[in-house]
Amino acid sequence: MKNIISLVFGKIKRVVMCENFSFVKKTWLVFYTVLLSLPSIGLADNETIPNPFKNVDTVSELLLALFEIVTEIGAVVLAVMIVYTGYLFVVAQGKDAELTKAKESLRWVLIGGALVLGAWVLAEAIGGTIDNL
Repeated sequence: MKNIISLVFGKIKRVVMCENFSFVKKTWLVFYTVLLSLPSIGLADNETIPNPFKNVDTVSELLLALFEIVTEIGAVVLAVMIVYTGYLFVVAQGKDAELTKAKESLRWVLIGGALVLGAWVLAEAIGGTIDNL
């Protein structure tokens, strides 16, 4: 133990006596970072991560829960895109090129909405099939 203490203080003395201020600054920064991070290791808590899917016991329920999340996020994105498409129609003010862009945007928003709805229908179908197995 005495050798370790003398080694540490010998290194500290070497750093302090160094002429390179940048090296001294970096060394002290590392030293204090290590010194201040030690309590976080000692006080770390061994807690389990809670399950976000509390009522999921089967694969079909897991698929339904995942597709429900995708559908909810997709619905929000769909609402934002519908508002944006309406904005494009208002800004177009009868200009043919901009109206074409707005109509194209509306078409893709409707296709996206159909895909989000289709994902939910697919999840219900897969869940029912897996339950029957």
